[in-house]
Amino acid sequence: MSFETAAILFAWIAIALLGLALAGLVRQFHQWVEGQRPEPLTIGPAIGSMIMAPTPEGSIGGQRTLMLFVNTTCSGCERVLPELPELAAVHGSVRILALFPGDADGYGTLEGIEVVENQAPLFSREGISITPFGVALSETGAVMDSSPVGSGPRLSLFMQRNFGSQEE
Repeated sequence: MSFETAAILFAWIAIALLGLALAGLVRQFHQWVEGQRPEPLTIGPAIGSMIMAPTPEGSIGGQRTLMLFVNTTCSGCERVLPELPELAAVHGSVRILALFPGDADGYGTLEGIEVVENQAPLFSREGISITPFGVALSETGAVMDSSPVGSGPRLSLFMQRNFGSQEE
């Protein structure tokens, strides 16, 4: 075998090996890209799970309940909280709890609303990282729905979807 033939043969072998290496890199790149897909974002309790929240009157049960997770430092909460008494009047059979992670700072006397302070452990346990956040509970305390409710109209739609257009 001449020198030129051997050089051509080694060149083709090198090209074939580089092709295999490139194919392996492409495969690893695709696996890496597939692995980069984020987990679906889950906020709040799962539908059907049970929540027992501390309230001024004891545990929840026997009445449909809206648990509204709010914070005094959130601008959406400042828009939603003043509308709660009107929603409480419209949805008279629904118990409405306004849950704060710390002090209620001036929101302690909302007509028709049970204000519960110092609930940071409940916020953490239920995965509430966005406020205002609504959780609709059945008479048994099972979660029917949970969703961010950043405005009065969104909270009103959340209430209608879960508790109907209501009497009174």
